[in-house]
Amino acid sequence: MNGREYIIKKILNDSGDTPATAGLYDTGWCGGGGVTARFAVTHDGGSLRVLLEASEPEPRGTVTDPFNKLTDDSCLGLILAPAGDARYMCFAFNPLGTMELSLGTGRSGRVRMAPGAMAPFNLLPFREGKDWGVTFRVPLDFLRLFFPDFDFRGEAGGAVFKCGELSARRHCLLWPEAAGESPDIPRAESLGKFIFE
Repeated sequence: MNGREYIIKKILNDSGDTPATAGLYDTGWCGGGGVTARFAVTHDGGSLRVLLEASEPEPRGTVTDPFNKLTDDSCLGLILAPAGDARYMCFAFNPLGTMELSLGTGRSGRVRMAPGAMAPFNLLPFREGKDWGVTFRVPLDFLRLFFPDFDFRGEAGGAVFKCGELSARRHCLLWPEAAGESPDIPRAESLGKFIFE
């Protein structure tokens, strides 16, 4: 992990608290093209609650099949890597709300999951002009199917990315700041720390 931290606060539905947002950094891997992105992650004890949003001229959304290459489109994603496990889970989205869900140990060692596995996420995509994003939930029970000892305590590796390989303005943004010279986001040294409150 690279030392950057993001606190995942416990916020109950009726508390009135607002989550802290964090911005993504231009990696310099393929330009930034005037694209910005930010995220917020909280939990309520039973689910992670995630907001991913971007502002980009001409967001590209063409992929409707989650088994096609979603990163060709404008794409936002969250990576969660529980402590003590070499695997990570990746949740990636395009402006159409197409979701790619995968589990793996690296870019080539990951397995994409069937769309039927995505039902519990309450996915809500939004788009207005150049601004777009998604909110979703990840139930703790779902995470425990793959990481049986996982809980919203302590820390986990994590990253948030924004890319668009075939978008009008090719870009790659990342939280935390990039630790390498080429785009390989799931590397352990590229992950920051998600600290659960």
